[in-house]
Amino acid sequence: MVVTDMQGAGESFALSREDMPKLKEGLQKAIRHIDNFDKLKDQIEMTVTAEGLRIELLESEPGTFFESGSPVPSANGRELLIALASELGKLPNKISLEGHTDAKPFAKDTTYGNWELSADRANAARRLMQQNGVHEDQVMQVRGYADQDCANQIIRKTRRTSGFL
Repeated sequence: MVVTDMQGAGESFALSREDMPKLKEGLQKAIRHIDNFDKLKDQIEMTVTAEGLRIELLESEPGTFFESGSPVPSANGRELLIALASELGKLPNKISLEGHTDAKPFAKDTTYGNWELSADRANAARRLMQQNGVHEDQVMQVRGYADQDCANQIIRKTRRTSGFL
């Protein structure tokens, strides 16, 4: 997910790019309390970029945040998304959510593939986050990339859900 410095309709002021390192620290502190954090911490990346704060949930093994081939968040994925949502919902900043898959095709269904799965995972993350603190007007974009994230070839094989604030 990406948190941008574009304002939403919140009661507090929007964080600027200069404030993103503080937001990153606050989010990192908030998620340390989730179950299995020690097992998950290496799969959670937060990076301050020119666009804002990028949060990536990297799938190191099936079921880390989503079960393989499923758009439904795992228990760890749910808990982490809820923790992030409760903090991000306090801000008026806009959020973009992205879903990414690996290149492995589905063998049993030719009508549902990685494009659908990546978009469905991003939307599942959006729904869960909006049910737990993120305001409807905070979400600016929901995108599914399948395995086609050409801007980031190193991570192309990695299943992940990303967001920008």
